[in-house]
Amino acid sequence: GCKVNQYESAALAEDLQKYFVLVPFNSTADIYIINTCTVTAFSDFQARQLIRRAHRTNPSAKILVTGCYAQVAAGEIAALDGVTMVIGNDFKNKITELLRDDRTATASIFTGNIFRQKKICNMPVVVFRDRTRAFLKIQDGCNSFCSYCIVPFARGVSRSLQPQDIF
Repeated sequence: GCKVNQYESAALAEDLQKYFVLVPFNSTADIYIINTCTVTAFSDFQARQLIRRAHRTNPSAKILVTGCYAQVAAGEIAALDGVTMVIGNDFKNKITELLRDDRTATASIFTGNIFRQKKICNMPVVVFRDRTRAFLKIQDGCNSFCSYCIVPFARGVSRSLQPQDIF
C-alpha cells in the first residue's frame, strides 16, 4: 500500500504486540488483519484475494479488514466469507481494543462518515519493523476531489497533526 498505509500498519503492529504475538501473514493465525488500498480496481481485487487466502489458511480465524477499501466498500467486504470485522479509517486506531472485545465475533462494520472527521487519527510509531526509513504521518485526507481520485472519499478532507504533536 501507500506510505500512509505502511505507517498505519507499523503503528498497528506496535499496538497489537502489547497483547498479541505477531506472525507473518502466510502463517496460520487466529487473527488476520488486512490493511487495504482502493486506488485502483486491481488493489480492490488484491484485497479480496488476501481475504480469501486468509480464510483458506484458517477458516476459523477472525479476519479483520481495514483501510481505504474498507472505508468505501464496507458492506461488500463484510459479505465475503470469513470476514469478522470491517474497520474504516476513522476507527483504525481502535483495532486493538475491538479485537480484545469478545463481543465482536460476527461480521461487524465499524465505519462512520469520514467527512465528519475533524482530527487526524493519530497512531504514533516508535519502531518501524522491516524498514530502513521511518515515516511520520502529519496529514491525512485531501480537499481536491479530483474527478479520477477516491482518496477524499476514503480518507476524508485534509486534516493535520498539531505542531506540538509532531515535535
